[in-house]
Amino acid sequence: MKSVHSFLRVAHSIWTILTTIFLTITTNYFDDFISLATESQSVDFTVKAVLRMLGWKFAEDGPKAPPFSPKVTALGVEVDVSRLHQGFTLIDNIEKRTTELSETIAGFINSGRMSRKEALRLRGRMQFAAGQIFGRVQAMPVRSYATCIRSWRWTIVRASFIGAHQIP
Repeated sequence: MKSVHSFLRVAHSIWTILTTIFLTITTNYFDDFISLATESQSVDFTVKAVLRMLGWKFAEDGPKAPPFSPKVTALGVEVDVSRLHQGFTLIDNIEKRTTELSETIAGFINSGRMSRKEALRLRGRMQFAAGQIFGRVQAMPVRSYATCIRSWRWTIVRASFIGAHQIP
């Protein structure tokens, strides 16, 4: 546990260096650093130079180091700033996660059955997906789902569950 705490402190220290000394607009979530820039080459060079000076090994190219783009994916979340100039930023779960959840829920609705173990697993995945986006849009389905799980007779997918999870 101490190693995780130490790693997070070092990652936060790198973020502090990038934002206070080099004035980059950068976020830090665990070991992911996402930067926002109009001059992407300058910020890209700065971030890489700071990491090199500190002796960090990191991906400089390939899938772990994509080029600057209006859309970026980190830890299962896609951030789209293509309309930032209009005051909009879109934050969403990656398509793979939303498709997988929709297909799983549709399968339970179609079969009308699920085990308690399957229900608890789905609840965890729904809470994770809901926690990855801003707002409380998915709070109601997760709450109604939790109520169903607490039921003594959990073998049939109930109408309240189906109503809360209509898939377009």
